[in-house]
Amino acid sequence: MSNVAGPVSAYLRDRVTRLLRDHRVVVWYDPERAFTSFFETLELDSTTKLVRGEAYFRLREEAEQVTSTFRHGAAAPRSLLVYVPEPRLPAAENLLLPLESLGISVARTLREEASMALRSSVPQTQRDEWFGVEGLTLSKLDELARARTEIGSLAVVFGEATPAQVAWKLLSDLSDSTLLAIEAAKQVTPLRGLLVSEFGVRFPENIRDARGLRDAFAERILLYEFVDDLEEIPDTFTTLHVPGRAAQLALCRSLAARLRDSRSLADSYARWAIAAEEHFDLARFEYDAEKLGRYFTFPFEERLALRRVHELASGERWEEAQRWVADQHRDSFWLRYDKERGGQWRVAELAVQLWLAASEQLRKIPEADGPESWIRAYSEDSAGCWLPDQLARKLTALRTIWLDQAELGEVADMALSRARALEMQWAERFTDAVAAKPEGLGEVALQLDVFDKRIAPLLARDRKVGLVLADALRFEMAQELSQMLEDSGQVTLDPALATLPTLTKIGMATLVPGAGHGLDLVQQGQSVLPVIQGGDPLRHLADRWARYTAAYGDRVGRITLDDCIGATARKLQNLVERSDLLLLLSQDLDEVGETDRVYRAADLMSRILDNLHRCIRRLSNVGVQEFVVVADHGFLLRDDITDAMKLDKPDGDLVEGHRRCVLGRDLAGGDHHVVFKSTDLGLGGDLELAFPRGVNVFRVSGGSLAYLHGGLSIQECLVPVLGYVPNVADPTSGPPTLHVKMLGERITNRYFPVELSYSADLFGQDQSRRFRVDLISGDDSVGRALAATVGYREDAGNAIQLGSGEKSTVTMGITGDLEGAGELELRVFDAELGETVKKMKVRYELAF
Repeated sequence: MSNVAGPVSAYLRDRVTRLLRDHRVVVWYDPERAFTSFFETLELDSTTKLVRGEAYFRLREEAEQVTSTFRHGAAAPRSLLVYVPEPRLPAAENLLLPLESLGISVARTLREEASMALRSSVPQTQRDEWFGVEGLTLSKLDELARARTEIGSLAVVFGEATPAQVAWKLLSDLSDSTLLAIEAAKQVTPLRGLLVSEFGVRFPENIRDARGLRDAFAERILLYEFVDDLEEIPDTFTTLHVPGRAAQLALCRSLAARLRDSRSLADSYARWAIAAEEHFDLARFEYDAEKLGRYFTFPFEERLALRRVHELASGERWEEAQRWVADQHRDSFWLRYDKERGGQWRVAELAVQLWLAASEQLRKIPEADGPESWIRAYSEDSAGCWLPDQLARKLTALRTIWLDQAELGEVADMALSRARALEMQWAERFTDAVAAKPEGLGEVALQLDVFDKRIAPLLARDRKVGLVLADALRFEMAQELSQMLEDSGQVTLDPALATLPTLTKIGMATLVPGAGHGLDLVQQGQSVLPVIQGGDPLRHLADRWARYTAAYGDRVGRITLDDCIGATARKLQNLVERSDLLLLLSQDLDEVGETDRVYRAADLMSRILDNLHRCIRRLSNVGVQEFVVVADHGFLLRDDITDAMKLDKPDGDLVEGHRRCVLGRDLAGGDHHVVFKSTDLGLGGDLELAFPRGVNVFRVSGGSLAYLHGGLSIQECLVPVLGYVPNVADPTSGPPTLHVKMLGERITNRYFPVELSYSADLFGQDQSRRFRVDLISGDDSVGRALAATVGYREDAGNAIQLGSGEKSTVTMGITGDLEGAGELELRVFDAELGETVKKMKVRYELAF
């Protein structure tokens, strides 16, 4: 039996069955070839079915093999059905006439048969409408008959569907097939009628084609959602129509939401929304941003919402601005679609956080004069003054996003100005506190004691120790690094007072074995060198290395940050196996800081944190048991040093001059700088040290005016001592299966999406993993993750934290200097393995 469906087909089957029962032989002529598929698939019990091929003679011969028994009067065991997809031949030429004489011939059109089939169930007017459909087939008639109560003749295109399904198919078909089918079947007018009656849409009279109807429909359902979403409708909206029935409006809103949530239709949604915004001139009306709807249907709404941040900040309503950003900075279509908009909201968020954090710290400036109280206040775990410094660095790194955005730039500048005011007050007050009570510096943990008190005891317990000497790792940056490491081990972070002046050659000398016995500053020619009491001057890295090997011999190994990143796991393992103390040397921060491009330096500092984290994890996986991360000094990062802030060097016998410190003898005091004897600061020697108050600088040649160190601000002279004990790796857990997909053929915008997912092995199903995604050009990092739909961890170095089976769309941002066309490499780093686990080449074509 065939699986025939539909009322017309069912009628035909019954009709053929009755004819065969009554006449035993049925010859069915079909000049329109409307029933070919029906007869080819039709199967009837005790019936031989023959279909005319190329020759009537062959057909007649096969038929006579069945009908031969008829001539002798015997009972026919089978009936005979002959289907001829041709017109009936004249009698004189008709070779099938003998067969017809044994039974009956039929030659009726599809319209005639369908009229009989539907005469009792479908009104004549509706049947006439269907028969007017061009290209009408039996299967389409069946669909029309089944769906006639909801969509009428449109079933010839959409099949058995509801009006909502018709509308969604119309909007979601990215090809032209649906539009072409509507045109071919002459169903534009019925479609228009359905959209008007079911959705309450009004169309311009001049729309006569399917594409125009679809685009106008999409624009209007977005308009209806927007108007219905407004808490307060402008009086000038009187000309804008909205469906009067709640059911119609609900259907329109449902379609609008589906369009917005469909990632495959993002380009279509954006095109329709932008067109509707222009056609209805929506941006010209006056709106209260706080009374816009729940959704950003149109791009101008999101722009208004972002502008509201500026309005609130300009009115010094920063707490309201914080609530506004938290409420508005959500999973908006426009933030997903235009990745630059997400970056702008991130700038707004950071700016508001920075202004509030800086303001809070300005209210909390310590009353006590002792330097130790300032150090405690700055380094508090969650509420310390290090937080505004961190926020300011991150905001500065995003400068390219707000540079050409006037209102957003004003918000960022207001926040940075507030942070600079805090930094200035802290620098002045801390300098004064040290000047008033320099002996108070001895009441805090000292950088001089780090090796003897933190490293040597670990080596004495036969622990394999990694000593990370991170040049210019500021305390707030160590806070971020600790958050990056905390999921994979035990982390401690303590402050220590750097040895003054806060110069690299002094700070690095302070971290060698024996430094705790005392450090002298001695003059050699026109420079000052550190000398460990009873030793030789420590001029270069080789001199400091000699101190390590003198203390521990061949138990000491060293590797640079760059070499650690590029080394194979086997090479690192060999190095760790022969080294009980492994020095990981990072000088990158000082190098990037010496540029005068503050935003570039701030961005690269985040990269260096990523690299430090990467190397620590790599070394922990090959046997390093404990790490101590220390710095030689901190820094100030400013772009506002004016001539008025440049001070003349103090009178006296100057030996060495820097922007933030001067060393010499018989140095004169002044209103804007302080002078100490080296012994006041716990140092040996007969030199004196002068430091500017606040964030002023001495007028000297050379050096950066943006990246400053050597001085007495707390950001320069408070260094981190970060301890890290990695968790023991689970030997049963294997590497993850990672999937990375570029959502687009090439990069054409500064912001672009990448899809990331991973699957753990059987033993790692309950463990989440963190990944970092970077964009590399040559040896330089030119892009990083700025946001993600799932698992974004800015506090962990912009990592993406995923559980097994989770998928995240990552918003990548180009942060380096890149233009034109070429090829880049996308790299995914597994924070747990400490390895790059995926590399892929991507093309870019940029016009900015």
